[in-house]
Amino acid sequence: MAHWQSYRIARAGIGIAPQGRRTFPNLTVKENLLIGVRSPHEAAAGLHTVYTLFLRLREREKQRAANLSGGEQSMLAVGRSLMTNPQLLLLDEPSEGLAPRIGWQIAGVIRQLRERGVSVLIVEQNTALALAVADNVYILQKGQIAFETAPEALRSDRPLLQRYLSV
Repeated sequence: MAHWQSYRIARAGIGIAPQGRRTFPNLTVKENLLIGVRSPHEAAAGLHTVYTLFLRLREREKQRAANLSGGEQSMLAVGRSLMTNPQLLLLDEPSEGLAPRIGWQIAGVIRQLRERGVSVLIVEQNTALALAVADNVYILQKGQIAFETAPEALRSDRPLLQRYLSV
């Protein structure tokens, strides 16, 4: 998948919100959301989903992405990845650089998506946030899975947290 073109990824039912947000700064919120949409029906359904999950984006839909706060840009990146109604959502550091309140708002959206049946793979350095939304935890070391467990087990195992995560 690393070399797939973006349209192939979307058609495979995968949504991606990369690290660093990567919004289009000169486009409005709505233009950013619609950039990869293929049909009017997909556009309407996608906008409804995104604006339901992120009310702030609806309020800001005519503003340029460059004028959004970091949290709003993160919402926009996640929202854009939802526009094609993906079955799998890949999130790379969704809380990076955000105020804790906004990070937890993103966590709430992740929970809502999971309740709707969307599978979510999240790479996150904020351990508390990751454990709050995870069904399974995989700790990577040098690109390999070093440890796999349930979030509750990791949360209660201080030596393991210290060993792998320095927490």
